[in-house]
Amino acid sequence: MSLPYVAARSCSPPVEANVPKSSHRIWAVPPKTVLAQFDQAKCEALRAILHKPPHVYGKQTSIWTLALASDVCFEQGLTESVVGIETIRQALLRLGVGWQRAKHWITSPDPD
Repeated sequence: MSLPYVAARSCSPPVEANVPKSSHRIWAVPPKTVLAQFDQAKCEALRAILHKPPHVYGKQTSIWTLALASDVCFEQGLTESVVGIETIRQALLRLGVGWQRAKHWITSPDPD
């Protein structure tokens, strides 16, 4: 059995060899999306979680971060696994909530 004409006569590697490996991904299971992780009810539950301080959930901080919100969502059973911060951010955007990094202000101990 002979090789196909193009492969037998070609000295250059096949075109597929020049394509980045990331484009060769074949998903056995489609990637999860924000809609799959957070329906409207779970988005509202996320909002309720974020309306309470983190120390209510046993965290040693007073500032919510997206990663911390992801951890608490998993611990509270809202998600099946720890989701990425982009998933949390997109869920908040679906609720119409913008997310900005907390600003730390220096306060003076002097009462004046």
